[in-house]
Amino acid sequence: MSVDIATSLKTGAGVLRSTISLIRANVIESKKSRENPRVSSLAARIVSLLEKLAEILELTSQRVGPASSGIAQLAPYTYVFQVDEKEVVVMRIKPEHTVVSVNIAEKAVSIKLRKGVFEVSPSSLKIKTRGVNVTLNPADWDHYREKLNEVKNALKIFEAFIIRRLSLLPKLKG
Repeated sequence: MSVDIATSLKTGAGVLRSTISLIRANVIESKKSRENPRVSSLAARIVSLLEKLAEILELTSQRVGPASSGIAQLAPYTYVFQVDEKEVVVMRIKPEHTVVSVNIAEKAVSIKLRKGVFEVSPSSLKIKTRGVNVTLNPADWDHYREKLNEVKNALKIFEAFIIRRLSLLPKLKG
C-alpha cells in the first residue's frame, strides 16, 4: 500500500500533535509544575516549537497536494520526496542545508541541520547539538527537571532555526 506525500506529512503533524497533548497533560498541567515553574516554562517552549512544526507540515502537505508521490519541487532548492512507503523527506539545500524527515513506521519527525538533530516521537524527544546529546520522555516531568539546562540550551538552536527558516517553507514560490 503506497501512501502519498501529503498524507505522510499530515501523519507527521498528527504525531507532533499527540506529543503536544502528552506534554500538556503530564508536564504543563501537572501539580509538580506549580512547584517548579522553570520546568513548566521549558515544556511550554517545546510545545510552542512542536505546534509551529506541525503547522508547517500541514501547510506543506496542502501545498504539495493529495495526488503527489515520488518527488515534488516546492521552490528552487526545496524538495519533498518519498524515500519509501515509511518515510517522507522535505529537503532545503540553500541557504542552509535542512532535512525534515517524517518516518511513519516509527511515528517520528526529525529535523536535521548542520548544527544538530531534533527528533520527536510520542515516546521520546532527542536533541543533539555540538556538545549536547539529550534524550527525554516527553510525558515525564522528572526528565524535564533533571535535564532542564541541557534541553534549554540545545533548544535555542532549533527555536531560532524554525522561526527564521523553516516557517518560510510553505510560503516559498515555485
